[in-house]
Amino acid sequence: MLAIGSNAAVPAQAQIKVQAARREADQAQRAARTLEQSAEQAQRSADQEQARADGLTRQADGANRRSDAAQRTLAGLESGLQQQSRFNPTPATVGRLVDAFA
Repeated sequence: MLAIGSNAAVPAQAQIKVQAARREADQAQRAARTLEQSAEQAQRSADQEQARADGLTRQADGANRRSDAAQRTLAGLESGLQQQSRFNPTPATVGRLVDAFA
């Protein structure tokens, strides 16, 4: 007499279906693992690129600050030269050759 829960009571066709379903589930699980690994790699790449972008942003901010400071310095120098030329109409001798033997 066969027990109700034994494999012998299960028709062969049903066992084939169970095996096929098992194979399909295994394949799906492997595919899921592969996709998870790909997603993790993509996330790592994205994190690295975000860190690189953040670094470039910091560098750009520093360059903008230096540019602003240089522009302010230039504006101050130009303003000073304009004021000097208004109050001192004689041309500056900077950069001019002077005849010392005259």
